[in-house]
Amino acid sequence: MTLAVGVLFAEPMFQSLPIYVLLPVGTVMVLGWFARRHRHAALVLAGLLATQTLCWAAVWAPRTPGQWLRVSAPAAATLAGIEARIPHSAEVIASQGLTGRFSSRTDLEALLRSGTIPVTHGETWFVIAPLAGIETLSDATQMALVGELAGPLHATLVTHANGVWAFRWRPPAGVHAITVPDETMPLPAWAAPVAPGAVGRPVITGPVGTWRMTSAIGRGYVSDGLAWQEPPGRYKALVSLSATGPVKVEVWNDTGNVLLARQSVPATTGVESVVLPVDATTPYRAVAYSGWGPFRAEFVPPPKGQRLEVRVWSSGGHTVNIYSAELTPAASGTGLR
Repeated sequence: MTLAVGVLFAEPMFQSLPIYVLLPVGTVMVLGWFARRHRHAALVLAGLLATQTLCWAAVWAPRTPGQWLRVSAPAAATLAGIEARIPHSAEVIASQGLTGRFSSRTDLEALLRSGTIPVTHGETWFVIAPLAGIETLSDATQMALVGELAGPLHATLVTHANGVWAFRWRPPAGVHAITVPDETMPLPAWAAPVAPGAVGRPVITGPVGTWRMTSAIGRGYVSDGLAWQEPPGRYKALVSLSATGPVKVEVWNDTGNVLLARQSVPATTGVESVVLPVDATTPYRAVAYSGWGPFRAEFVPPPKGQRLEVRVWSSGGHTVNIYSAELTPAASGTGLR
């Protein structure tokens, strides 16, 4: 609990510190005072308090790694290396779930929503990790921003490892803000997180226009993680790819773990655009664990909408390159921008 309303990073100190310190001490003092007058009743109360504590621990301790400790050890090591390289005078713009790492910085901006973010320094660092923390900004928006930084903004890619992207950018003269794109932008496939077991690997050398997710040997998903948070409805998925053999392009509703569309694509002649109609009209509810029985907690609800994800599967033995993907309402145009 904090005095500031919102979903910003909040360290369990400062405003709540008196509760953590005074409440346990005060409870022991009250029990000690009560024990001198009603020893047996005090023992019963102490037993009830101990039981309650153990029950809370039993219900919530197993959930802590998956629900709250979302930054893996490799990602944390990557972030530590990035932090050491950023000059103290630089501005840092980071994914909301990572801002605690950079909270000692003089100028720190969290990526909370699409729109304009002020740029106040001659050197600005962007640290983006769509899946590493508890985020308020969608995966699609963060991946679109990675694409903007590498492309039109001509930022320098400093680090890409363990799902973390770090860019260094020097704003041109007269530029005092940057616009975080929304989910209508095409997503660069090379910016998608590589899931465990996936056979694709990002190629991020040479001109940015040639960057891609590629695979030439393995059987499995070349690209996944290209995902949007959208309301139920009908959409068109547009995927830019090339393949020397057959591949399957799929669209999944990750909220309900349901395959919505699949299209087999034979070998292409150069880079082609594949269009899939997507019926995502069936709503599925995202449920976050909130406890059991009397040991429940109320949290900020999950993001509205469905998580719709594009995946490209290869049977292996041929070269597959995925360049970008886009999801548009069915009534809109079908051309990739």
